Amino acid sequence: MEEELRKHLHNVTAAEKYQKKSLLEKVKHFVSEIIIIVFAVTLSISLHSWSEERHQQQEVAEFLADLKEDLTEEKVNQQHYTKEVQNATEMFVNLLHMDEKYIDSLDKNKHDIVIHLDLLIHKFNRGNYEGFKSSGKIGFIKNRKLKKQILLFYEGRIPLTIEAENSYNHKIEILSDYATNTRNKKEMFLAPRSKVMFDIARQAGLNCDTVYTQNIVLIDSILKELKHKN
Repeated sequence: MEEELRKHLHNVTAAEKYQKKSLLEKVKHFVSEIIIIVFAVTLSISLHSWSEERHQQQEVAEFLADLKEDLTEEKVNQQHYTKEVQNATEMFVNLLHMDEKYIDSLDKNKHDIVIHLDLLIHKFNRGNYEGFKSSGKIGFIKNRKLKKQILLFYEGRIPLTIEAENSYNHKIEILSDYATNTRNKKEMFLAPRSKVMFDIARQAGLNCDTVYTQNIVLIDSILKELKHKN
């Protein structure tokens, strides 16, 4: 009660002092009050903006750390599939060079030909990227070069890679079906139709090899850029 009374008396006294001031003094007092209020609001907004930006950059840093792990793993995958299609391409080249004399020698020695028609079962880990993208925070990445490279890989290179792999797998599936229906080695390896399919599969493998090589170059560039500030 006593404290409230003191506050009331202080306000009354302050009001009386204000009323006794001249017009110029009142104007000065009013302007000073406005300046104080504007300064306080501006400072509050600035502190809030700084805090918000700091939080955003913390989220970016966490995203980029996760992305680094994803891309490091993806690079290993790309290198693995590169070796697979290179081995398959080499096999198709050898099949294209087979002639009747070679097939006869195999039959004479009772040897068989083993070909590997493996599909490319490749799944990209896009969870971190898709989550950050859907939150609308990709724009928080300050490094424009890094941001463009990330978008290029996930929005451009991955769909291109999936398309190349699907095309390759389709050729392999056709070749596998054809192989199960051939009657002997000569039909399988020497028929004109066989040679065409071997060559088409070879070209599809070369296309995948090119795509993987370009992907690895881009991944290396992104990983290098991630060492710098975003």
